[in-house]
Amino acid sequence: MLEDDLPPAAKKDFITFEDSIQDEDALQDALNSLVAEATGSIQEGQITPIYNTSPGYGQMVKDFVTARGIKNTSLKRGNTPDGMYYYFINNPTLDAAQPTKCAVLYAAPGSMGLEEAIRRVAAQVDPVLEKLPSSNMGGSPRYDYRYVVSTSAAGRSLTNEDGTAIPVYYVVVTVTRIPTAA
Repeated sequence: MLEDDLPPAAKKDFITFEDSIQDEDALQDALNSLVAEATGSIQEGQITPIYNTSPGYGQMVKDFVTARGIKNTSLKRGNTPDGMYYYFINNPTLDAAQPTKCAVLYAAPGSMGLEEAIRRVAAQVDPVLEKLPSSNMGGSPRYDYRYVVSTSAAGRSLTNEDGTAIPVYYVVVTVTRIPTAA
């Protein structure tokens, strides 16, 4: 789903793209925990990153993170502690011997359409994928890495304060780092 919208630099021989029914099921289940406050995060014409601190999303994020064993429990993408970039790029020796799964989640208004939402999510995830290291860079002991990227999407209709329905697409991207002793 996401692979077609990424530039060549994000497609490396140690990165594979696979569907994950487990990720999709966990996303669908977690969306059942949404509360009315979640509508405040939806911006017309934009994708919005969803974190564990986003209003209305705390329990939903917790449910997804718990169900899938996500390392970055905040679902942040960046280089802050608990961000995907932080774990995979700036600290490639962290948990080097263990499979590590990180994720990001975005919400898009239904008017954007799922295809456009995925294209925009790809643009957000691309900087991370382009910089994924193929090893723990001389760590001791040394590990070579491969990554599995999965994209799942689900639609929901949220109820606005005035009782009207707001259609929303949710797109989650998981990246699993799998180490092999070098």
